Amino acid sequence: MGIYIIIAIVCILLSLTIEHTASTKSKNILLFLIFLILFVFSATRVNIGTDYIGEKNNFDAINGGWAGNLFRNEFIYYAFCLILGKISNGFRIYIALMSFLSLFPVYSLLRKNIDNGITYSIAIIVGNYYLISFSLVRQFAAISIALLGTYYFLHDKKKIGFFLLLMPIFIHSSVLFYFVVFFFVYWIQRYVNAQNQSVFYLMFSIVLIVLSPIIFRLIVILGNNITYVRYYLSSALITKTEIGSGLGIASRFISYFLLFWIINYSEYKSDYRTIANMLLLVLCAIDALSVQYNAFLRARYVFFYLAMFYFPTYVSLEKTKTIHAVSLSNVFAIAIMLLNLVQLPSSASMWGNLPYQSWLLPF
Repeated sequence: MGIYIIIAIVCILLSLTIEHTASTKSKNILLFLIFLILFVFSATRVNIGTDYIGEKNNFDAINGGWAGNLFRNEFIYYAFCLILGKISNGFRIYIALMSFLSLFPVYSLLRKNIDNGITYSIAIIVGNYYLISFSLVRQFAAISIALLGTYYFLHDKKKIGFFLLLMPIFIHSSVLFYFVVFFFVYWIQRYVNAQNQSVFYLMFSIVLIVLSPIIFRLIVILGNNITYVRYYLSSALITKTEIGSGLGIASRFISYFLLFWIINYSEYKSDYRTIANMLLLVLCAIDALSVQYNAFLRARYVFFYLAMFYFPTYVSLEKTKTIHAVSLSNVFAIAIMLLNLVQLPSSASMWGNLPYQSWLLPF
């Protein structure tokens, strides 16, 4: 636990230093140092995370030829495993590769927006994103790449953006859900004007939540015809969730409200406020569903991190007018990070992240 706390404190101090540094070169050096710290501890971990052993078993199954067709649709992941399986310590390299794919796209995105909310972003990363990426190994690599693809697509680099949105589907299929929703939202936002936006958002969320049992049953029926989806729609996942932490649920929805406020009361770099609002709305609906159904937990992670990073990557804050938005968001993000660290012994052990182990460390 001490290692995680030290990592979090060092990264937050470095991010605060970035915000008070005038030199762009110095900012980039400090940001790279944050990336390097996070990457080294992630890339060298051993037996950390709930998916670690599962990924090792899948890696061995693919290279042993007894994985069947389970991962054939995720052919990029499949190819990684086959290539690295021919190398000594191939699985260690695989973990390092997935760590790189989880962190480098986010680092690249922050580097492009180093003057916008860097402390907020780092607090979100080290307080939540980072530890869970240790468990959901492939999924977070796919999420990070999709995040970078979203940025490029919405900043008029449609070809590279589309490619980076499509590619991660073949690393982890859960991103297909985001891919479909994103392009649906991108298409429909042209028909939603400023006058009826609020009514549309309200009706959309009510319909999704009210119809959630029917929607969920349709997913189960259709998913049972797809090998990979059927795997995740096991008996454990189609049951209702246990009652979770009320504080945890409340903090998530407060963060959604804060993000919604920042998106709508800050100066935007582009005209995609409607898209950000609608994706945030989808996130709220999925989170509400995830409280009821375990099967929506993975989808919640996909939308949570993609939506939460909208603040630094899509919003340009005029500090003379909205300095309170910058300050409040930083304080809030750090508070959420501290809350997660306080809960670390119970939450991280549930994710299999305690105690930390690395082949670099002598202990």
